[in-house]
Amino acid sequence: APWEFGEAVVALCRRIRSGAAKTVVEAVRLAANALNKGRWFEHSRQVCCEWLDVMGFDFVVSKHYAQALINLGRLDDAERVLVGALNRAALPVLDGIDAIRDKELPEFKGLLGRLYKQRAVLFADRKWLNKAIEQYQSQYMGDPKRPYWHGINVVALMARVAREDDADATSYAAYAEQILADVTRKFRANPADPWLAATASEASLALAEFDQAELWLYRFMHHPKAQPFDLDSYARQLE
Repeated sequence: APWEFGEAVVALCRRIRSGAAKTVVEAVRLAANALNKGRWFEHSRQVCCEWLDVMGFDFVVSKHYAQALINLGRLDDAERVLVGALNRAALPVLDGIDAIRDKELPEFKGLLGRLYKQRAVLFADRKWLNKAIEQYQSQYMGDPKRPYWHGINVVALMARVAREDDADATSYAAYAEQILADVTRKFRANPADPWLAATASEASLALAEFDQAELWLYRFMHHPKAQPFDLDSYARQLE
């Protein structure tokens, strides 16, 4: 029930303020992740804010904090968190933390792209659309592994530009074909990942393969690991 989530968040924040959470940063990370996945963004924001104010910086908590802020529409606050985290990532870190930093760094850069994308949607400003494309494209093309989650955002944003300019799909078709081949191959190897099905659906839609897009969408929507946040993310992409 909603009040039970609220009570749990109050209890966790009280524990953080008492100093008892010094040894349970992982619990805070897991709590914030679960709250975001369930779309309890204000609760996630409270937990992350409490931790960062009392216990200090943490890469994973900061990521979840930025995610919550973006979903709450607090884009300027989210940008400050992301820029601060990226500045931290550029500094020398202690052994054991560098692995966490390296894992979360692409997430921070991707969230910055999402923030630009959200501004483009809210303000209908082509400047932010272009910045979002540049941000996602640099992550996709700059990584030899070609992370599909950045690439599919390039496809979505380029498709938006093509519609606005009344242009054809050649600008993003090659990206969509490459991503579709990548995620379908990965889904055969690891069907436990719902994001692969979601991305296959979106890439198929970009290629005007509507029956295939619908098939992958059903696979995504009925996937046992699909969370409310995941479904909301797909809907947001369509928007």
